[in-house]
Amino acid sequence: ATPINYTAKDELPLSSLAYYRLKSVDNDGSIQYSNWVAVKNSQKLQVKIYPNPAQDYVVIEGDESLDKAKVVLLSIEGQIIKETDFSKAVTLQLNELPKGLYILKIIGKMQISHHKIIVE
Repeated sequence: ATPINYTAKDELPLSSLAYYRLKSVDNDGSIQYSNWVAVKNSQKLQVKIYPNPAQDYVVIEGDESLDKAKVVLLSIEGQIIKETDFSKAVTLQLNELPKGLYILKIIGKMQISHHKIIVE
């Protein structure tokens, strides 16, 4: 038998590690399954955050993969300070916050990322 090569692209992997297998149906209707294969998703959210360190505000920009994402600003203790919807770009006002370290949590359709923000 001649080996057959297959390729496929999962546009929306559900996690950083996914499992796949092939189902083949022969002309006579018989079905065979391949072994399971683990595939690691190393794609990261494409996001720019500036200025950092910040004083009065911080700008968050992203590509279309962040459309309808949520941005959450957390204290270093994990308390929610601000929460807003995200679509391509958002400016968070920081001028009322005390100086210190904060965590910016970006929740995309399939991924979550955390970024440190310093308020001066």
